[in-house]
Amino acid sequence: LFGPNSIEFWGNTGDTFPYSRTSSATGPDAGCLAPQSVAVFAQTMAYVASDRTVRALNGYTPTRISSHAVERSIESDPNPERITAHAWTFEGHTRYQINGTGYSWVYDAGLQRWFEVESYGVGSSLAGVYVNLDGRHIFGGTTTGVLYERGNDYLTEAGSPIVWKVQLAPVHSFPS
Repeated sequence: LFGPNSIEFWGNTGDTFPYSRTSSATGPDAGCLAPQSVAVFAQTMAYVASDRTVRALNGYTPTRISSHAVERSIESDPNPERITAHAWTFEGHTRYQINGTGYSWVYDAGLQRWFEVESYGVGSSLAGVYVNLDGRHIFGGTTTGVLYERGNDYLTEAGSPIVWKVQLAPVHSFPS
């Protein structure tokens, strides 16, 4: 159970009321800031924590996985409690995506890296929810409610160009 200040873990004990609390995580980094950010991810759960970081459960311990850039986006969000998230696996890469006000970030569990993503002309990602339907990757639009399928055979995103950005490393020894 995710609350604003703590997380409680409950298990089936088989008693008259079959569930009882087994453990809890408390502290400034344990609570959940955005209820819709909780997603099953890489055999655990990830969420936006009350300290405005992204955390993944390592057993019963909420472990920070967000980068400073992701945390700056969450910190500057006028409605951080409305951040949503979903997770999916494609070609061996398990990903967790958060969508806030005007931004979207994806965490790749295998690479342990965050990537900022956006849809053409939107500034954030169109992908709001996800379901794997018989091996097909179906995403629901954040603003339209339209369903989209993603895969290697698609050359557009909902009929719009796919946004790609290349960011080069800083130049250290001018003019070389």
